[in-house]
Amino acid sequence: SYANLVFFDGVHWVTPSQPLLMGTRRAALLKAGVIIEAPIQIKELNSFVDFKLINAMMLWEESILFQIEKIKGQF
Repeated sequence: SYANLVFFDGVHWVTPSQPLLMGTRRAALLKAGVIIEAPIQIKELNSFVDFKLINAMMLWEESILFQIEKIKGQF
């Protein structure tokens, strides 16, 4: 994939603590306190509301917001 995932739980933006790639945008957002790290398991994905794909080529504000509700049942 070309991006890291960040999930919104209604309060915090959370990124998996064990990503496939650490990523420069991910690191910058963590350092700035925009996102936090936490262990995330597939069975927990339904507890999130939205997610974004992030990478060094996209600004946080430009990242498309995807609604978990629209993809439920696919995992």
